[in-house]
Amino acid sequence: SISSMFKNAGDINLSKVNESIKESGGTTLKEELSKYFKVSYSQGCNINDQFESDIPDAVKIALKSDVVVLALGGNSGWVNVTGGEGKDRSFLGLPGVQENF
Repeated sequence: SISSMFKNAGDINLSKVNESIKESGGTTLKEELSKYFKVSYSQGCNINDQFESDIPDAVKIALKSDVVVLALGGNSGWVNVTGGEGKDRSFLGLPGVQENF
């Protein structure tokens, strides 16, 4: 079994810029993996969250899986942006509490 973790695995529209991807038939990482494997999913945490309340659930799912696919990273666009055009960062680590996983 495979587990896919975190917001980026299950959300194709992380920003308004990406809305056209879903409209043109785009799919999420979770949707594509589910076509071929039994997939367990946990959001774990939101991209910019400082809350770790969902991470224990993600860890439980990961420990029961043969393979874990972590979809970590940031967000570009207009809302809750973590990097991109006009949004420089002085810290290259993952945003929020993603590294705590």
